[in-house]
Amino acid sequence: MLKTAEVYHFCTYPTRGGAGIAADRLVRGLRNDGVQSKLVGLNPEHDSPYIEGIAYSNNILSNVRRRIRNWQLGRIPVGYEGMSSSGAVFFSDRSPNGRALCEFFQKASLLHFHWMCDLIDYGDVLEQIPRGVPLVWTLHDMGVFTGGCSYSLNCSRYEETCGECPQLESDAAKKETSRSLKRKVDAVRKVRDNLTIVCPSNWMADKARSSSMLNGIRCEVIRNGFDLDVFNPSRRVEGRQLIGCADQETVILFVAASFDNPLKGMDTLLTAMESMDSSTVRICYLGDKGEGHFPQHWQWLGKVQDEQKLAKLYAGSDLLVVPSNADNYPNVICEALGSGVPVIGSDIGGIPELVRNGETGFLFERGRSDELGSRIQQLITDYPGGRNKWSRSCRAFAERTFELRHITEQHLDLYRSLGWKQ
Repeated sequence: MLKTAEVYHFCTYPTRGGAGIAADRLVRGLRNDGVQSKLVGLNPEHDSPYIEGIAYSNNILSNVRRRIRNWQLGRIPVGYEGMSSSGAVFFSDRSPNGRALCEFFQKASLLHFHWMCDLIDYGDVLEQIPRGVPLVWTLHDMGVFTGGCSYSLNCSRYEETCGECPQLESDAAKKETSRSLKRKVDAVRKVRDNLTIVCPSNWMADKARSSSMLNGIRCEVIRNGFDLDVFNPSRRVEGRQLIGCADQETVILFVAASFDNPLKGMDTLLTAMESMDSSTVRICYLGDKGEGHFPQHWQWLGKVQDEQKLAKLYAGSDLLVVPSNADNYPNVICEALGSGVPVIGSDIGGIPELVRNGETGFLFERGRSDELGSRIQQLITDYPGGRNKWSRSCRAFAERTFELRHITEQHLDLYRSLGWKQ
C-alpha cells in the first residue's frame, strides 16, 4: 500500500540518458518500499503511472514569461550552448520551462532534483520552493555549480567566478559563464537552508564542496542504485546467443549514448584496438552510431532501451572498456560489474571508485592508447582461465556497493534526517 507523503523527483528527460535512468530506478525503488513517488520531466517516452510530463499554462502571464525567456536565451553568444571543441556540453541557467515546473511543488512533501539542464530556470524556480519543503539535488555532472559546462576538465574557475572559460572561444561566450554562475549563486542563496546535495561519487562531492556556489551546503555521497536481479552473471548464455559469438571469442564491449561524443574517448579506444587480433576478439558497441567513423569490423548491437535485453548483452560480454575523458559515476560500469564483467577504465572522475586494479578490472592513464591496449591484452590473456574468479569478484563488489534496495534505504534515511515523514 503506497503512503500519502509524496516525493517528487525532477529530471529533464525521464528514463533517458544516465541521469534519467538513474532517477527512474530510484523512484521505482522508493515505490517498491511503499513511498508515493513521482518523476517529472520533458516529453516522457514511457507511459507510466508515476511519470508525468511538464504541461504549459495558457494564461497570458505564463506565455509572456516564456517569450521573454526564449528571447533572452536567443541572445546568449553563439558557441555557449552545444559542443565545445573539448566535448563538454554547455547549458544556460535559464529555461522557458521553469514556471511550469513550479506547479508541482505544492503537491510535494519533499523535492528531489536530478539532471535539470533545459528544465530548470534558477531565478524563477528556486524562489518558488515552499518554505519548509526539503530540496535534495543529485549531481550527475558538474553543470549545477559551474558557469555552464558539464565538466570543467582541468579548469577550477568554478571555485570563484568562472569567466575566461578555456573551453570557449569567443569573449562574449566566456563572459556569459561568469554571469550565469552569479545568477546561480544568487538563486541558490535563497534555498541554502533547505538544500542538500547528493553525489554518486566522492570525486563529485569534492568538486561540489570546493565550488563557490555549494561550498558550506550539506553534501552526502550516495551511489546510484542498480537492480542486481536484472544485471546478473546468470544471463551469460542468453547474452552470448544474442551477440552471436563463438565460445572461444573474447567479446569487448563499449557503451555510449553517442559514438560521436569526444568525452567518451573513442579516439583512444580506436587507436588501442588497431593492433588487436580480430580473429579471436569481437568488439561490440551499444549506443547511437551517429555520424562518426564507425569501424566496419566492429559489431553494432543497436541502441537498446529494454533493460532485460541490455542486461543479457552485458552478461554475454567478457570485458567492458570505458576510455572516458570526463565522467562521474558511469552507469555502464555498474551494469557491467553487476553482470560479473570486469572493466578497463580511464583514471578520471569517479571511475577509480568503481574500477579496482585486480579486483574489478584495471585502470589506465586517460588518453594513453598504448596503456589501454596493454591492459586489454593483459585481461584477454588472463580471462579464459580466470573468468569465474573475475565474475565472482565483480559481482561481490556490486552487491556491497550499489545494490538498489540498499541505495533506496540510504535515500530514505537522508529524507528522514531532513524532517520528511512517511
